[in-house]
Amino acid sequence: TNRLQCLRLTNRCADILLSVREEIKYAGDQVNEELQAPIAKLKESYQSFLIKQARRHLKRDKIQAKIRACHGGLTEALVMLGLSIQIRILRN
Repeated sequence: TNRLQCLRLTNRCADILLSVREEIKYAGDQVNEELQAPIAKLKESYQSFLIKQARRHLKRDKIQAKIRACHGGLTEALVMLGLSIQIRILRN
C-alpha cells in the first residue's frame, strides 16, 4: 500500500541522513566542506519527499509516481555522495 511504501521511504531517508551525518562527524571539518554539494542534494531529496507526504490528497497513481521519484532522487544523491568520497580518497 502507499502508506507502507511511504513509511519505508521515510525510514530509508532517516537511515541515510543519520549514517552520513555520523560519517562526516568522524571525518572532520575538511570533509564536511568537500561534501556540501552531495549532502545538499541528499537533503533536497528528503525535503522533497516530506513535501510530497504532506500532499496525500493526490490520486493513488500520482502518489506511486512520486514515491518512485523520491527513491530515484535518494539513489542519485547517494551515488553523488559516493563519487565525492571516492574523489576525496584519490586526492589524498
